[in-house]
Amino acid sequence: MRRAIGVAGANEVYRTQAPAAYWTVRFFRDSEKEEYLVVLRSDGALHAVHHTLSEEAPGANLPKEAAQALAETYLLQARMLDLAQWNLVDSRSDKLPARTDHAFTWEQKTPVASLGGDAGAHVRMDVRVQGEEASGYRVYIHLPEDWLRRQNQDTLATTAHSNGLFGLIGAFVTSVIVVFLRNLKHPSAAAVPWRKFSKWALAALIAFVCWVFTNIPQYMSRYPTENPLSTYLGMTAVSFVLGSAAVYGLVFVLLGLAWFFIARIYGPDALPFSGAMPALYYRDALVAGASGFAIVAGLSRLRQWIEHVWPVQHYSFSASVPGALDASPPALQALAAAAIVSFTTIAVLALVAGFASAYFRDAWKQVLLLGVVAFLAAPRWGSSGELVQNIVLGWAALLLFWWLARHGLRFNVLAYFLMLVLTMFANAASELLRQPNFYFRANGALLLAVALALLLWPFLAWRRGAPEAVPGGEPHPAA
Repeated sequence: MRRAIGVAGANEVYRTQAPAAYWTVRFFRDSEKEEYLVVLRSDGALHAVHHTLSEEAPGANLPKEAAQALAETYLLQARMLDLAQWNLVDSRSDKLPARTDHAFTWEQKTPVASLGGDAGAHVRMDVRVQGEEASGYRVYIHLPEDWLRRQNQDTLATTAHSNGLFGLIGAFVTSVIVVFLRNLKHPSAAAVPWRKFSKWALAALIAFVCWVFTNIPQYMSRYPTENPLSTYLGMTAVSFVLGSAAVYGLVFVLLGLAWFFIARIYGPDALPFSGAMPALYYRDALVAGASGFAIVAGLSRLRQWIEHVWPVQHYSFSASVPGALDASPPALQALAAAAIVSFTTIAVLALVAGFASAYFRDAWKQVLLLGVVAFLAAPRWGSSGELVQNIVLGWAALLLFWWLARHGLRFNVLAYFLMLVLTMFANAASELLRQPNFYFRANGALLLAVALALLLWPFLAWRRGAPEAVPGGEPHPAA
């Protein structure tokens, strides 16, 4: 649709004819199949009501013609639609033990976008008739199956590309494990401060618990009513415990492995993790973290500008729908997600830097490796131009951060933390502050206040401390 009618045209279709985002409110009883799902538009207007019945529930046994007339009456009276502009393209009848259900699909005659030849994207709508009740109204964009098949058809190049990244990650993980196990008797392995990292991993664990708490509404929306609610909650609690252990263990192990590889190359003081750091450490963290955040924001704008002056055919676009609106509260989820991602990313970056410094010492090898990563990490392409654009932009971004890691951020963990957290806060806050509802705007303002507090922390620590050198002297540039 974006190719055929442009961004404005596609947005208008999804705004007026087939909305892409809804609020849903679910009403159910414990262990009962029957339930109601009320679907509201983004402005609060009623869109549809979905009434789910068990197969054994009694009802009428209407013939197809009578059920179709009932569905058409619903569309005329409740939806105010002119069915002369629609074609009935599909129907189905299901004979159940105590009633007969029917499902009908209409397609708008005029396509909303031409896809070449006789193919076109059409608005479709579904209506179910359960016994003698019309329910389950749904509207969406339907694309021709032949067009979708051609769009999603895999080739040798796309298959090799999609599997290449997994192969590279698998080779890296295997190599790290093998090297660590072969050097268990090395002094650097025995000196890994596992107890200290176990405390650091607790921060990620607490963030994960907060993130789970904010997702309680989503857990309830997924409850299958054929099972007792207590059983579902118990299974959810077990998955929560397992997920907590996985997050804690992942961060704990990654931090330990990162320290092991970096300590072998740059010494045990290259990654300072003590509670009180010299004033210059906080100064460098403040400047580097804020500058890194500005660079990330600039790269995002640069990509938008390049796509404007160098338009290419894309494979797909993601819907621009805020992801934190379902959370309760949204600000807490953004805080928790930023903490989890930041700790994990810092550990991975430190591990990659230490491993690359040990086995890819030459700068040209590291630059070439970044190019391979940029190619394998590029998303699926809709044209050769999109592939080249993604590789060039991705490689340039990786080279920029590689240079910053060698000459700017180095091993300043707080700088990386500030850069990552500020970037995630900015994205979440911008989504929340654009909402017309005061509750969401207040959550966005709270995120900005937390971001300001995070910047004040190293600033005040810098002003209070003494201008001493970081322990261990100035570290060797990071790979």
